[in-house]
Amino acid sequence: MTSFRAPVERLAFVSWLRRCAAGTVVVSALFLAGCARVDVSREYTIGYGNDLPLHFRTSDGRPTGLAVDLVREAAKRRGIRLRWVNGTGFNQRTMDMWVLMTVRPERAMTVHLTEPYLQSESCFLVPAEGAVHRLEDLSGLRIGLVNYAVHRDNIRRYFPAAIPVPLANSQEALTKLSLGEVDAAFVNQYAVLNALLEGGSRLALRILPADIPSAELALASTFESADVADEIRDEMRTMADDGGVNPIVQRWAFFPNLTTDMIGELAESQRRVQWLAVGLAGMTVLLGLTLWLATLSRRRATQLRRTQQLLEQVSARVPGVVYQFRLNPDGTSCFPYASEAIRQIYRVSPEEVVTDAGKVFAILHPDDVQAVRISIETSARDLTAWIHEYRVRFPDGTVRWLLGNALPQREDDGGTLWHGFITDITERKVADEALHAYERKMQETQKLESLGILAGGIAHDFNNILTGILGNASLAAMDLPLGSPSQESLECIKQGAVRAADLCRQMLAYAGKGRFVVARLSLNALIQDTTQLLQLSISKHAVLRQNLAQELPPIEADATQIRQVIMNLVINASEAIGTKSGVISINTGLTRVDRDYLAGTILAPELPPGTYVYLEVCDTGSGMSPETQAKIFDPFFTTKFAGRGLGLAAVLGIVRGHRGALKVYSELNRGTTFKLLFPRAEGQAEPSVPGLQPAPHWRGRGCVLVVDDEETVRSTVAVMLRRLEFEVALAADGREAVAVYAARPERYVAVLMDLTMPHMDGKEAFAEMRRVRSDLPVVLMSGFNEQDAIAQFTGKGLAGFLQKPFQFEELMTVMRATLGRDPAAPDRP
Repeated sequence: MTSFRAPVERLAFVSWLRRCAAGTVVVSALFLAGCARVDVSREYTIGYGNDLPLHFRTSDGRPTGLAVDLVREAAKRRGIRLRWVNGTGFNQRTMDMWVLMTVRPERAMTVHLTEPYLQSESCFLVPAEGAVHRLEDLSGLRIGLVNYAVHRDNIRRYFPAAIPVPLANSQEALTKLSLGEVDAAFVNQYAVLNALLEGGSRLALRILPADIPSAELALASTFESADVADEIRDEMRTMADDGGVNPIVQRWAFFPNLTTDMIGELAESQRRVQWLAVGLAGMTVLLGLTLWLATLSRRRATQLRRTQQLLEQVSARVPGVVYQFRLNPDGTSCFPYASEAIRQIYRVSPEEVVTDAGKVFAILHPDDVQAVRISIETSARDLTAWIHEYRVRFPDGTVRWLLGNALPQREDDGGTLWHGFITDITERKVADEALHAYERKMQETQKLESLGILAGGIAHDFNNILTGILGNASLAAMDLPLGSPSQESLECIKQGAVRAADLCRQMLAYAGKGRFVVARLSLNALIQDTTQLLQLSISKHAVLRQNLAQELPPIEADATQIRQVIMNLVINASEAIGTKSGVISINTGLTRVDRDYLAGTILAPELPPGTYVYLEVCDTGSGMSPETQAKIFDPFFTTKFAGRGLGLAAVLGIVRGHRGALKVYSELNRGTTFKLLFPRAEGQAEPSVPGLQPAPHWRGRGCVLVVDDEETVRSTVAVMLRRLEFEVALAADGREAVAVYAARPERYVAVLMDLTMPHMDGKEAFAEMRRVRSDLPVVLMSGFNEQDAIAQFTGKGLAGFLQKPFQFEELMTVMRATLGRDPAAPDRP
């Protein structure tokens, strides 16, 4: 049932019917008199519907009901004049308020809702002789819902298996129950009892109280009339406090515990007064017709004014221009209506374009004018929606992106009128461009990383194979006498293996895993040391020039790797010049770069803005097309007749390994510039220190444990160590090595161990061995660069490093450096 916030006594419904009929003539007279004395400045239009007994129109056209009387009395107390309009729903163009609306969160976005002043108590109505006796029996049945949008979610929540069926009103609920089209109906208890009193069903029905939260009901209004609606609601609160609501609630109250069994007696009383209601309804129609004819013009003017005000209010809240655009039969155009936002979008006033749209077309971006005209002509011809993105350019050079969206209609004179809106989407376009640029950069980075992983894996495996080839070739050469015919063949094998190892180094460089011996280096000194070699490497038609900045800070770099970068870039520049005369310039300097500059480089998204040392190699050669530029760093891509295509790929890997960035500028027939950025290092550049030279007659003593998962590497290293007079023990992985070592730890003078192995890698095996003996010398063997490989052993006492592939002399040099003149491994003549 519907209840108010104060206790009341309930009176008979029959007495209400009688008073309703008797007062119809008086109400009609007061209605006419009130219209004659309307105060326009204080009159508000309020709508009501047909929801007995809350708000409905009597047979004589009078608004009545519990909610109507409460609102009417509260407004009267506050001196607010109301004009009641019957309708099917709240029409904000013709109404200021609506007498009663269910409170829902989404409605508060379009209308103003006061605090609730009534609550609706609903029930389930089922056939008396049916199978439904408890709420649990409703599961899986068809449940008709009056006010479907409000109650649908609750029914699904409490009866998930039920099938909700929308109903227009309580009368339709009774009809569908009678026809068996629904098994139950979820209705307002008071409303359905009123429908039964009207003779709505001959079917015996039963009411099941609903264990579902009641709906709260409030006074609704436009946002412009919110203060008036709230004032009426405040007065209701006062009426509740001083007892003013009691007579109204009592007037509309049913008998306590009224059920369907009592409907028969009440219906008989209703039929006795029905003839009076019909007669009074006819009188009301005649009086209403007279009033309508007298006030038609005034209402139309008022409605037009309110419609215009509403349009302006809505337009002001829309992000963009609300407009009408007309294309005349003669090809001219105009904006019959445009909201004030056109001043911001097009920088013109609505009055300037109401008869001529020329000022709008004048600021269209030149590159978009034709596309805009074609899209308008297509929409006009086919009467399809006009949706188009385009740019405008203002006299000050500002460019903005706009989105137009409109629907066309054909006019009587053959012209076309569009209704729509235009919004500024510049920020969205800028964000989209930034996102696309980021995605392209991420794809480029992922591609480089994927290719780098592939190249690094291939190079690592090849280095293991080349270790066996190069090691055995160097051992075989030692066993043959000088002048042996086989010496030449072995030398060819060694040269081929060295070239293959060089290819692996370039692949590792591309992967960023080349061998780095990092020190603080002077970039200028490296270039000057390489000048003679560069002069011999370039074409005779090319002139090499150097422009090296003075007092250039050092960089943290590997000298061999940076020399390779310089050589590759200069040789590429020379080949780009070809047989024509040209210039190759090598420039260095210090530059400060910001985030925008770094975003346009390769490999730099994670680099911080700041000061960097740069190396620039420029040529005046043939240049490159954008298509070629997109591929130059791919492994094995080349534009040369012959070559491996790893030069620039290796450059990219070396720059990546040095945490630098790279940028390419190139135009066809105008040359190419490669600019490399390296982080500057603090302090002074370090002088180069010659490495330890091998001692030809050095020999060792004791047992060395060799650990590698590649049998070829194990056997080759074992032969080399035996040549140095070491005893050798072998292990195929870290787990086996730990077990072999733990059995006799005192036996071993050193361990040669691979880094990457199955079951247990070199790092874990190293830690386990050091737990047994903390002073054990361990030399790491790896196909990856020394810097990356030994980084995992920093501070742990790694004795040495061997870069695969290696020859006998390199192994001897490392073992001598590791064991020195220890008594267990003395020098021998």
